[in-house]
Amino acid sequence: MATLGQTRLGQQNCIFRIGEVLFPPDGGLRGIVMQFNRVSGPVEDLHMWSATSNGFSFVISFETRSGPGLRGRDGYLASWRPNHQSRRAIKVGGSPFTTLVEAEIACTAMLAHLTRPG
Repeated sequence: MATLGQTRLGQQNCIFRIGEVLFPPDGGLRGIVMQFNRVSGPVEDLHMWSATSNGFSFVISFETRSGPGLRGRDGYLASWRPNHQSRRAIKVGGSPFTTLVEAEIACTAMLAHLTRPG
């Protein structure tokens, strides 16, 4: 929806709002909206975004094999975990993604799956 500038990586500095309307069996509409925000901290080279919705936390991090910041396969790694539970994060299928937008869409699809009735 709205964006706030570009990062050094050429990706939007988040604020994307991705929404999806689900049709539960009871016929009601339920919207799923996630808004990722850039995580700021003392280490400037870490590129991370987070969102919380419907009892789940999602994190997207940018990783490279040899550049600054987090090490891993090149791309945007997305993960999720339930809020209020001491569980490790679970990687979102398809990670790492080429763009931040692809990672956000995958997180929104995962949230839709996790909150589907039944």
